[in-house]
Amino acid sequence: FPSHDMRRIRYLMSRLLELLEEFLFQEGVKHEQNVKQLYLFDYYEAKNCNKTKEQLVNKIRRESDKSKPIRDNDFLERYRLEELLQRASAANIEEYSKYMKEHFSTAISALDAYYFINKLRHLCSLLNAKNVVQMDVHFALQEEILQITDKGYLSENKLIQTYRLIYKTLTETGNTADYWVLRDSLFQEWQIFNINEAREIFAYVQNFGIKQINLGNSEFNEELFRVYDFGLQSGILLQNGLLSEANYKNITVIGLRSGHLDWVKEFIENYRSYLPEENQANAYIFNKSNYHFYKKEYTEVLKLLQDVVFNYIFYAIDYRIILLKTYFELREREAAESLISSFRLYLIRKKSISAAHKKSNLNFLRLYRHLLFLRKGDKRKIKKLSEMTNTVKPLSNKGWILEKLNEF
Repeated sequence: FPSHDMRRIRYLMSRLLELLEEFLFQEGVKHEQNVKQLYLFDYYEAKNCNKTKEQLVNKIRRESDKSKPIRDNDFLERYRLEELLQRASAANIEEYSKYMKEHFSTAISALDAYYFINKLRHLCSLLNAKNVVQMDVHFALQEEILQITDKGYLSENKLIQTYRLIYKTLTETGNTADYWVLRDSLFQEWQIFNINEAREIFAYVQNFGIKQINLGNSEFNEELFRVYDFGLQSGILLQNGLLSEANYKNITVIGLRSGHLDWVKEFIENYRSYLPEENQANAYIFNKSNYHFYKKEYTEVLKLLQDVVFNYIFYAIDYRIILLKTYFELREREAAESLISSFRLYLIRKKSISAAHKKSNLNFLRLYRHLLFLRKGDKRKIKKLSEMTNTVKPLSNKGWILEKLNEF
């Protein structure tokens, strides 16, 4: 195309995008009844459409009396509508006095609830982030917020109760009592939350279970399996109809660890189509190979992993570990040694792998090599390797190494 035509095309495309965004906004807003009412009130007031405004106010009053806020945005909208009703009554001293006596406290309570729910939510987000990222962030009024939400009318709010439970599980590592209350609340009442709140609460429940397993609390293998099963049954784990690769992998692993092999086999097949299309094949092959490894069907593992390239970094690491374990079971020492060398180079050169994750896997390779050449009856070496396994930190697949040492 000539340059002037290209400029015109770019302009038209830009204008088309603006119109599309405006359409999407209108489509979204038309379902937000409260936003619509607030806009209409301002419009009628500006245009002196007093009769129409009065009809709208009466409708809002009727709906306001019926509705009971539950979610955080419900409280904000209730506050905004109450504020609108206050403005509407300001012209008449009798109506204004009646409103202030009967409704003002409702507006303030709704605003308080919205504020404290979100302060607690952000506090939990910050504490959760500090478990992953090194950061020094001051959280204003933390102690005051905890004190205010501990007693009084705010403590009866369902979302405030929920985020206080989450706060306790984040700050008290061994606090399983509050975990069970939080988990039961999620299982029984998840539908009172909007889907994003339910997913957020689910993530905290899931992370607590993972942390307990990492601390050696093996009973949480079965518990975490139940949590994931609930996430699938309720649909909380599906976003836009898709299941993330990370959850597909985590559910497979926890199902295998807790002994639900038949369930895992069905899950891998049934949820394959729910994976993002670009990595669907690799995710399916990886998790199916993990299933066959737990079934001790080692030749099937090798068949599946042959000629497969994993680009996603954590699949790339875990796939090599499954291969090493399979070579060990099949006594393929030469293939194992070759993979140890290439795997070590991969870990050293890959800058996107965190230092802790890198060290954990390099330690595994070092102890794996000792294990590979260990002989039955060599008590001195078995004892020495067992001591190393229990002292070296961080160490990935520690449980598997100890399991193999017990077999020796």
